Amino acid sequence: CSQFWLQSGNESTVVELLFWTLPAAIAVLPPFAAKWELDHLKEQLATTDNPDLVPQLMLMAVAFSFAAFGLVYVELALVEKLSSLTFAVLAVAKELLVVVLSMLINKDKLTPLNWLGFLITL
Repeated sequence: CSQFWLQSGNESTVVELLFWTLPAAIAVLPPFAAKWELDHLKEQLATTDNPDLVPQLMLMAVAFSFAAFGLVYVELALVEKLSSLTFAVLAVAKELLVVVLSMLINKDKLTPLNWLGFLITL
């Protein structure tokens, strides 16, 4: 849908597409986040003695929100300039890079079953 919108020749921009799609995301994401994370957050707040936890969590939420917005903006800008096939290949390369970096940085060990699952998702 975004590729059709951005490459249809109607002079739409990435910012315009974000303007039309972000309100829906803002309306949908908070209820899902509350459903899945609220109990864990309450438990963490009840068991901690760190008074700076709430400001730290709020700062992290804001930072990750800006990072997610930047990622979406970059992805849409790429979709505007590239074909969907090129974008799909780049997405697979990114996923492979994430797996390899997690192995190198976090010393994660992947079993043959993990690799098989990764190959199936390609």
